[in-house]
Amino acid sequence: MREVAGYLIHPKIPVDRPDIRVADVGTGTGIWACELATKLAKEARIDAFDISDAQYPAPAFRPENVHFYVHNSFQNYATEFQQQYDIVHARFLMCSVNDSNARSLLKAAPILINSNSWVENLKVLCEQAGLEDVSQSRHEWPDHLRPLWAQSSLASTADVLPKVDMWSTKEGGLTAKFIEDLQQEIAQGVAVDTPFQCVIGRKTR
Repeated sequence: MREVAGYLIHPKIPVDRPDIRVADVGTGTGIWACELATKLAKEARIDAFDISDAQYPAPAFRPENVHFYVHNSFQNYATEFQQQYDIVHARFLMCSVNDSNARSLLKAAPILINSNSWVENLKVLCEQAGLEDVSQSRHEWPDHLRPLWAQSSLASTADVLPKVDMWSTKEGGLTAKFIEDLQQEIAQGVAVDTPFQCVIGRKTR
């Protein structure tokens, strides 16, 4: 994301306080949280949450000020986490969450932040949650990263399709043929065009 947008935290969001606290919701591999730790003061604390710890880095590779927790973000956060954070970051959740579930998932983010703090989230949900100073910026993939994104999308597609009944149970190797066609298209220069939207909002009360 930093290569595409040019930042890890939106430039409007102040990060100059040494003891800043950040929550990363849906952290996945924890790569964003771990990289952010290298940009903040050692006194900063980053808490990373995900429904599974399967992708978390081994303890030896975790910065001292990054703490990982297993949590289902559809459920309420424990009291110890509520209204504790200056920044709440949620990245790529719409790639893995159905539309019908997205609203309840992302509404939980404001519960984590204290007054006069920031959420990186979706614009409409930020506004409906009563956040102020909501803004949205759009970032396009640079040409030199488009092949990488195409290959990543292909790998995800190859992993998911065999698990979907309508693809895996049909005769004639439909999944394999589809993946082969995608590989040929990528080799000819076809790339996935997926611009990123960065939305921020501030909780003032």
